[in-house]
Amino acid sequence: MNRKLSCILVGALSLSAQAAWAGGLALPTRGVRALSLAGAFVAGAEEANALWYNPSRLDQTSVAFELGAVETSATFTPPDGTSVSNSATPLLNPTLGAIFRVNDTLSLALGAYAPYSGQLAFPEDGPQRYSLTANDHTTLLVLHVAAAVRLGRLRLGAGIQNVMAHVKQRSVLSSYTGLFGAPDDPTLDTLSNLDLNDPFTLSANAGASFEAGPFTFGLALQLPYTVSGDAKFQVRLGESVFLDPVVVEGDSARFELPFPLMVRAGVLWRATPDLKIELAANFENWSVQEELVVDPTGRIRLRNVPGIGDYQLGPLVIPRQMQDTWSFHLGSDFAVWEGLHLRGGGFYETAGFTDATTNVSQLDGTKLGLALGASYQLGNFRFDLAASRIFQVTRDVTNSDVRQLNPTNPEQALVVGNGRYEAGYWVGGIGIAWLLDV
Repeated sequence: MNRKLSCILVGALSLSAQAAWAGGLALPTRGVRALSLAGAFVAGAEEANALWYNPSRLDQTSVAFELGAVETSATFTPPDGTSVSNSATPLLNPTLGAIFRVNDTLSLALGAYAPYSGQLAFPEDGPQRYSLTANDHTTLLVLHVAAAVRLGRLRLGAGIQNVMAHVKQRSVLSSYTGLFGAPDDPTLDTLSNLDLNDPFTLSANAGASFEAGPFTFGLALQLPYTVSGDAKFQVRLGESVFLDPVVVEGDSARFELPFPLMVRAGVLWRATPDLKIELAANFENWSVQEELVVDPTGRIRLRNVPGIGDYQLGPLVIPRQMQDTWSFHLGSDFAVWEGLHLRGGGFYETAGFTDATTNVSQLDGTKLGLALGASYQLGNFRFDLAASRIFQVTRDVTNSDVRQLNPTNPEQALVVGNGRYEAGYWVGGIGIAWLLDV
């Protein structure tokens, strides 16, 4: 009895942490001008978006503000044919940046921005509930200061970032013990809610670019970081009479979510005075999330456990088994006439999870993205518009290793990862820039 009830609560903790910030929730493009080029924005990065993509490209004095939004369509159909679809409302993703060109050698910049990420919400009683019910209020904001120097044809830049994270996850686990009911008995479902605020996590990035005639070569590095802290953790125990006498004391757990090292490279070709084409590649070290550790030690205690009394929960290690991802981007910028530019491009990205580990909390897969955009400059002001359609390869999973989280009776936990996963994204954004050096 001791082991069974303690595992119920520890299991709820682990399921919540599993859902947090899967690799597929952060798209490989962000920022309106970068979006219009499908993320081919390393050697030719400029203005506020250069803070993230390549700080060596910070140059002219400017102030820019952008808003982007991601609409995520996602459907999971288990083998019995009972489909559930994402109902989350898209959140706006802001970008605000200011650059001051001190002189011909030095530029300084300050900015705030968020990743372009999908939001997910599914029914609490749906067939996907043992993986995720919602993460649609999880947000991340990066505050960034940077500097760039120009040394002839060589440019160098670097910045310091503070990552502000708010992770909110809801998930369900089964507390089926084998004594009564069934593994998917809804009266044995326990809803867990995890809420983490981490307002201070330091990271940094750096970049370089080199002009060689009609070509510009760019390279950028984003250092890894880890979101961590004491999360507010609450559970709503199932309706089974087995759980009636149990009282949960304490509502926090310590856990960490590592984010990857990223390396970007690109080459920009000025084919004509009016046409620029960039080819870029991006590597993300997502295998850093091989496992997560959830530690409620000394923070959560069970009271009135039948036959036991009180019990303190200990740490748990959760496998993630993510794999590194690569993406490749191609974009072009064409000056139609003075002040008006049209842009377009496409990208391809590999998946961060295999079929065996895919579930709705890890809704990631091979992606193909297409993008279009335009800008018009009027005096010192420029207006930007971009839209992108991202297709994700449909997965028909028949070899899933994903089971209900049920440490009380793991040998009878049902496989819940098999089925069809369909997902796609519409991404759009608008922006305005005030160009003071024009």
